[in-house]
Amino acid sequence: MAVGCGNIVTLLLLHFFFFFFFLLYRCVRNRFFFYCCFVVACVCVSVCLSVLEPFQMSIGASAMRLIMRQIQDIEANPTDGVQIHRSDNLSELLFDLTGPEGTPFSGGIFHVVLYFEEGYPEIPPRGVFRTKIFHPNVAEKGDICVNVLKQDWKPSLGLRHVLTVIRCLLIEPNAESALNEETARLLLEDYDAYRRKAEMMTKIHAMKGTRAPHDVPPPFLSDDGRENGQLLSRGTANVGSASLPASEGFVSSQLRNASESALNKRSAVGGTSTNVVASKKAVEKKRAALKRI
Repeated sequence: MAVGCGNIVTLLLLHFFFFFFFLLYRCVRNRFFFYCCFVVACVCVSVCLSVLEPFQMSIGASAMRLIMRQIQDIEANPTDGVQIHRSDNLSELLFDLTGPEGTPFSGGIFHVVLYFEEGYPEIPPRGVFRTKIFHPNVAEKGDICVNVLKQDWKPSLGLRHVLTVIRCLLIEPNAESALNEETARLLLEDYDAYRRKAEMMTKIHAMKGTRAPHDVPPPFLSDDGRENGQLLSRGTANVGSASLPASEGFVSSQLRNASESALNKRSAVGGTSTNVVASKKAVEKKRAALKRI
């Protein structure tokens, strides 16, 4: 079995760690100082292990060759409703599942990943849904529960069989080996409610262009921003012709209304001032006439 460079460094680090503290325990009499050093060293080792984790080889060379052959076979003869995505990391297999017709998942595209651990094919891969789905055999975090990946696993079973079984779960869920208790209860007690919620989750998370409002980017940030912008402008113009004006016409009409109202106010004020002046002149004429008398 192949051992990665990260595994070798990890083993050497752990051996050095225990040997060093064995000598320190024999030489240092101050136990409090020893325990403090031990705690600090444990923290340092945990940090080192987390740094070395990406460099650890999860599968051997023979497993890599087997996975490559099986992927090439699936690409040559594709499985219905399954699309594989190539990756440089052979310890995981990314693929998309198309929701089968006649199911609550119809029309959806679900992103799934298979993780291969050291010891494959003796050890089964682990399946995870990356797209949220309302399914009794899929946990809230996406882990898949299916007998083929558990107690019924055999090294002779290939990736094609695993992909087919996972897609069959979308057609016929198994409430007996459920990871999501709420979904299993609805499936057994109220299938209509289960179907409605599964369809709603599919529309929100698995259908293109039907994301939740807080997930929809502005038109200039979306992939089809130009098209969205055109649709928005057309929609505004159409609405304007029917009930509301378009954005530019609306602004110009508001400006015209404002200017007209201002002119009306000015004219009203001007007319009032003219009347006042005329009344003053009339009063002065009356006074002059009285003085003459």
